Amino acid sequence: MKAKARQLIWLSVIPFVLLLSSCTSLYKSTETISKSAYESGSDSMGVVLLSVNWGRRWGCGSFENAQLHSFGFDLLPPQTSDDATPPGLVLNNPSPLTSRPVFNNYSFLLPPGEYGLTYLKIKVAKSVSEVGAFTAKRSDNIENGQSRIGSFQVKAGETVYIGNFGVDCAHQPIIWRYFTKGKEDFQKHLDEFSNEYPYLNLDRVSYRLFQTEQFGLNYSLNP
Repeated sequence: MKAKARQLIWLSVIPFVLLLSSCTSLYKSTETISKSAYESGSDSMGVVLLSVNWGRRWGCGSFENAQLHSFGFDLLPPQTSDDATPPGLVLNNPSPLTSRPVFNNYSFLLPPGEYGLTYLKIKVAKSVSEVGAFTAKRSDNIENGQSRIGSFQVKAGETVYIGNFGVDCAHQPIIWRYFTKGKEDFQKHLDEFSNEYPYLNLDRVSYRLFQTEQFGLNYSLNP
């Protein structure tokens, strides 16, 4: 089955909810890495680098616009199937009304292991008065202890780049894992992280993208 067909099948089971009020987040955002946390925990934990485009995409499928609202990852296999329990890593759009269509850089300190994307919320609008969201929770996304969307891995003492996330509009709105291509541009991207997180040692960063069969293309830097 082609990837786009699988995407549409997957999308069809995600509940669409018409919002009567502001689009709120289900879970609190995970704090990005601090200098003190990095200095005390970087040997036993892993550093995860990623970027997110929170901006609106206009003319997105059958919608006037769409934007990534929030998403989250669980250490696999999840310790609970209860959707009320927040994922281990949560990212929320910091300003949905004013988000610009640029990639924002994030760095997190996480226990080592494999993390699956288990929570997703995409805000969509057909008009100013018709606003809703596609929301997929842990109970929608986990099958046999694995995420139906995809996963990434981080090792103890490692710093790993897993990609750039945003909305794709080839058909209906979906999350998509993009990536920074080529060694030169990747180094420029790391320089951005260094400017924002000057206490991180980014001399040796693993380039290992969030792995997915449906929501991103495969790519790796040549050695």
